[in-house]
Amino acid sequence: MKKLLLIASTLFIGLSNLNAQTSIQLTNNSTGTPITNNIVFLEDVATGGQSHVYIQLKNISSSSVTYAVKKTELVTNAGADIYFCWGGQCFPTTTTVTPLANYVTLTAGQTYAPQSFYYDENVAEGYSEVKYEVYDVNNTSDAVSFIFKFNPNLASVKDNGSLFTSISDVFPNPSVNKAQIVVNSKVNTNNASISITNALGSIVSVKNIELSAGKNNIHLDSENLNSGIYFATISSGNNKIVKKFTVNK
Repeated sequence: MKKLLLIASTLFIGLSNLNAQTSIQLTNNSTGTPITNNIVFLEDVATGGQSHVYIQLKNISSSSVTYAVKKTELVTNAGADIYFCWGGQCFPTTTTVTPLANYVTLTAGQTYAPQSFYYDENVAEGYSEVKYEVYDVNNTSDAVSFIFKFNPNLASVKDNGSLFTSISDVFPNPSVNKAQIVVNSKVNTNNASISITNALGSIVSVKNIELSAGKNNIHLDSENLNSGIYFATISSGNNKIVKKFTVNK
């Protein structure tokens, strides 16, 4: 009897997990990496600077689904603007949920063009934390959430769970040929990468890097880049920091 109850419980849990599967597949278009539920992005944004991350949505279910976005500002630095684009429109900072007119319906297997999630640091560098949730409007439990922590080194130690002790700005900036960045890591790791994206969000360079505990001088593959604005993204697991730089040839 106990064995039958165990089998029944196992089948029930399996079916429950199957029913809980999401239709949502999100990808960070700037790095090409998947966005898992509750992932945390760490971004440094200087005064007058901007962070913009392009995120692509795919409906991986077997039927059509209608999607929207919810924004929750957990901590907001005074003077910063936090906003997103969805359904063909970029919304003001006061918009927290996608309006009905901008819902996006995708057929089974369909991919939606990458949408922008913005943060403008207008007045002075400070800590901000915002949570986004992409969800099925007809089944709100079908959702994927992700969190941005902007200028995390300015938060309390309790809030800052970064692998990186600090990351320098790209130098020289503007760069003509060679550019580099200094990464101070808390631990040794060979599970890190650095990618470079252009102002349109297209990846122009990506490579794996090994970090030692302490100071690491990382060379950026900038020699073959045309003049313009670029973003260097250092990632390891759920840790991610973006640095903006300019190539001027």
